[in-house]
Amino acid sequence: LVHLILSVDLHQSKDSWYLSYSVTCNRSPVFDSRSRSGAQLHEWGGVEGDTIELPLDVVVWGDVRICFYRHLKNSASSKATLCFWFLFNPAFYGGRTQLVFPKSKIDIINKDRKNKKTAQDFYICLECSWTPSSHKSLETEERMVEIFRAAGRRRVYQKGDIVIRECCPEQKLIMIQSGSVEGVVYNQVPGHPLGRSASEACSLGGKNEMK
Repeated sequence: LVHLILSVDLHQSKDSWYLSYSVTCNRSPVFDSRSRSGAQLHEWGGVEGDTIELPLDVVVWGDVRICFYRHLKNSASSKATLCFWFLFNPAFYGGRTQLVFPKSKIDIINKDRKNKKTAQDFYICLECSWTPSSHKSLETEERMVEIFRAAGRRRVYQKGDIVIRECCPEQKLIMIQSGSVEGVVYNQVPGHPLGRSASEACSLGGKNEMK
């Protein structure tokens, strides 16, 4: 995700809101605007019909939840209240560079049927990029795939085969090209994209091709 874009209507043109926002993927936190160095709140206001753009440089996956918080004052430490949020899965929008969510798809604010907080045509737009070069972590992942393809050895696992065990003396990296595996999770791993690692992986069947 590159940017968040919010429409400005008559309500915000008269009374600006001070916002912060956060992103979770499969319930794992991946972004919080208040935790960034020198973070400031973002003013949602201006001229009716305009939009505001919120910076968001983060890789997302799975069930993505983006939450917005309204602050009483223009201070990141001031009291904040969850004012609206929405949920989506990027797997259903492959290749689209803009995702638009109307008011009816945005939780909490969609209950504002009398339009006292926002206009009926309020929307949130996400600007997305699907190219590996758009983010350092995606570029690194693409390079790792190239290394596997160049130096890896193809192997096919059958149902029930153990792919890797914890504390195995044989150190190896595995890239799953097709099929699926099941992992037993013991420890949380800070910084891991999914927030966890599998201590043991087992083939779930079929011809699982890996390197």
